Amino acid sequence: MKVESEINVKSIRKFYSDLKVEIESNREIIIDLTEVKRIDLSGAQMIIAAGKKARELKKVVRLTGVNPQLKKLLVLSGIKV
Repeated sequence: MKVESEINVKSIRKFYSDLKVEIESNREIIIDLTEVKRIDLSGAQMIIAAGKKARELKKVVRLTGVNPQLKKLLVLSGIKV
């Protein structure tokens, strides 16, 4: 699943919808953040929730294309990158 631009309050509904489809249809969910420059708290919370849901379903969520600044933010939010 390729994410474009930012994950923020304005785009969270689409991100949620796309992520839900991915979790329902795949055993391994790969979220490509190559083009993402910024994620706000709502985006980080959605990624955390997706990871929890995936574990419940015995699935895996992986993040790819994480730039160094984004990685710092995700780690501070409690997301292992």
